[in-house]
Amino acid sequence: MKRLLPALIILLLLISCGNNTSEDNNYITTSDNIKLAYTYQEGTNQKAVLLLHMLGKDKSDYDTLFKYLNDYGYTVLAIDFRGHGESELDYNDFTDEDWQKLVLDAEAGINYLEEQGYEQIAVVGASIGANAALIEAADDERVDTLILLSAGEDYHGLITLESAKLYNKPVIFFASYEDKDAAVAATKLFNAVDTEYKDIKLLNKGHGTEILSELVGQDIVNWLENYY
Repeated sequence: MKRLLPALIILLLLISCGNNTSEDNNYITTSDNIKLAYTYQEGTNQKAVLLLHMLGKDKSDYDTLFKYLNDYGYTVLAIDFRGHGESELDYNDFTDEDWQKLVLDAEAGINYLEEQGYEQIAVVGASIGANAALIEAADDERVDTLILLSAGEDYHGLITLESAKLYNKPVIFFASYEDKDAAVAATKLFNAVDTEYKDIKLLNKGHGTEILSELVGQDIVNWLENYY
């Protein structure tokens, strides 16, 4: 029995190390060395979707859409922005310069999907996440289409109008009439993007991921099926 104890201890240590490695693998690292928590699920087709939440929320805001897209065969990656959820830092301490680095988080998500072998990548962004998505996509050819919920002209220094003028791939904007500033911004951005494959839908209520309660997931899937 005594001879078995060293082997048992070694086995327990290996299991422990394995668990730690698995935990580490729940984070991706940005180019400025910030760890971002994520949820990832492989799909059955060769297309991937990155989900970017809004200010003060986290990746769980997309739980329903995450499953919906995955059920349709899409690989889905949802991240917690820096300072949010289980990621590093605290957004309550952020300056505008810190907020502008959300673009690096979007880039890190795209990098991760590329590392998994995906060449077709769509990005869904909400509110400040929509701004980060648009700014990144305007300068990143790996993004094939955008779905933007309540994109703004300027959230904490994430200014989008010039980026919209540079973006030339399919994009659809969602905003709500009650959210006047976002509706006006979505209209301006829609007019600014340089692509023939664009659409805008104004709903009754909601901001950012709140729109998902008003929005039928099939609308997003239809967009992906037609322009992705």
